[in-house]
Amino acid sequence: MIQDEIKEVLGEEILFFNGAPSLAKHLKDILNQEDKLEKYHTGTIKFIDSQNSKQKEERFYKYLKEASLNF
Repeated sequence: MIQDEIKEVLGEEILFFNGAPSLAKHLKDILNQEDKLEKYHTGTIKFIDSQNSKQKEERFYKYLKEASLNF
């Protein structure tokens, strides 16, 4: 979530590895195999930040929406 900020400080040549998308897809496959995905498909996600930062909250939900479209 802070890759842009890190690149601002260290430059564009910095490379990042984020294994979270692959891990999430693998977890989805396992839950589908175990027939446990649909049972827990309902629910809510709430962003809580000790700084009460609206900017962080908006960024969190933006990334969450993008991730769910790619899932």
